[in-house]
Amino acid sequence: MLQDILITVVLAVIAFELIEHVLVPVFWFLVKGRKKSDYGIGEMKGKTVEIQCWGDKSGIVLFHAERWQAVGEKPMQPGEKAIVEEISGLTLKVKPYTEPPED
Repeated sequence: MLQDILITVVLAVIAFELIEHVLVPVFWFLVKGRKKSDYGIGEMKGKTVEIQCWGDKSGIVLFHAERWQAVGEKPMQPGEKAIVEEISGLTLKVKPYTEPPED
C-alpha cells in the first residue's frame, strides 16, 4: 500500500518536471518563436549613442542606459550624439552623428 503511494508520487513528480522543463519550453518556442534581442552586440552597429564624457579621441558613451568605453577619430563634446561603427570587446568605435539631409 505505502509502496503504491510512493510510486504514484514519484511518477507524478517526474511527469510534472517533464512537462515543466521540456513540453512547456518547446510549446512556448513554437508559439512565440525566437525574437532577436534589441540589446545584443550585433544590434549596436549603426545605432545612436550619447557622449557622456570625452577626451581627445576616447571617452564614455551611453547606449540603452549602459555606459560604454568608446574611441573615435574626431573630438566630441558631452551631450552630442554619435553613431556606432564597430565593436571591439567592450569598446565601441564611434563617429559624430550627422543629421540626414532633408528633401
